[in-house]
Amino acid sequence: MIVVAIATVVTPVAVAALAFVQWRISEANTQRQRQIEAAREARRRDDELLHWGDAVLTCMSRIETLCEFGPESKESMSPLLLVSEASALVDRGRLFFPNVETDDLVGDDDGRGLRVAILDEVVRAYYLAKFAIAMPHDDLTRFKSKIRGARRRFVKHLQVEMGASLTKSAREKIGVSVSPDPNRW
Repeated sequence: MIVVAIATVVTPVAVAALAFVQWRISEANTQRQRQIEAAREARRRDDELLHWGDAVLTCMSRIETLCEFGPESKESMSPLLLVSEASALVDRGRLFFPNVETDDLVGDDDGRGLRVAILDEVVRAYYLAKFAIAMPHDDLTRFKSKIRGARRRFVKHLQVEMGASLTKSAREKIGVSVSPDPNRW
């Protein structure tokens, strides 16, 4: 009789304890799955952001080539195509970096807020490509350093956005200064 009484008390307690342990395991697994999915989503965004960044850098490089060698160069794209490409890259960038809405700062004329700094560099590329349509090559060469500066600032913004994994290099990976003259290599 005492065994039955003890079993009557212990069994529900044991079942409740087992149910609690199973619930905790299930919650931990659910939390782990959420963390894994969040990490996958962040990685997907980083991959898409890196792909967009690559396209921006390619466009900026083409604009720099246009500034240095002119539209007659075999390697240069037409300024009209570069304008179109840069414009599309600005809009694609807005998918990652929508305008910032603030009450204390004045936004664009159309009231859409303020552009994020990384997009400023892409907008600079767009304006320079647009400017190149009507400008003679001799005048364009002076803008080569401007687009190069925009590229460097863009890379810095992209590195900050994507985090430490892209911006840290081990000390033993330090390179050497490379002369622009291949005869000196």
